[in-house]
Amino acid sequence: AALTMITLIGLIYTASISGGYGLESSVKAGGPLLSILALCMIPIVWGVPVSLCVAELACAMPSNAGPIMWVNCSFKPWLTMSFVVWTLLLNWVDNSLYPTVFAEYAATVLDLDESWTAVAKVAFLWICALINIFGVEIVGLFSICLLYTSDAADEEDSVDLGGRRIIKKKKKKETR
Repeated sequence: AALTMITLIGLIYTASISGGYGLESSVKAGGPLLSILALCMIPIVWGVPVSLCVAELACAMPSNAGPIMWVNCSFKPWLTMSFVVWTLLLNWVDNSLYPTVFAEYAATVLDLDESWTAVAKVAFLWICALINIFGVEIVGLFSICLLYTSDAADEEDSVDLGGRRIIKKKKKKETR
């Protein structure tokens, strides 16, 4: 399974900064220059050392188990078990955020109530499960879609979808 350059960029973007969620808040807090610098520095400061470490270890100890095998070869079994448990917990907590973020965006764009927001969360989980079943190429394409659509504004009256701002009309309260 080969990735193209664009799907690899989408996967890197999604993995390193988890999409565009919260970018507006960082721009408001630190300004555009600091936000752009932070977005450029995260892959360098975090991604390059991790990539070099993974490349070296993958050449030294090739295995589909990846980090679990590396910890198992280097440390005692109890530390390997601890690593597995902590990795499982990290993935569990991290992955539980994405349906919530998606449902918040859907609720903002489509004016969903709480029950439809819950339906959006479940639908997102099923869609992600099906995408992962079909392989890494589809995951890469889905990451590209998220790259362009996950950048919603923090404002209540508009939503920014990949550079296209959609202005929602405010409902006027009628006073009698």
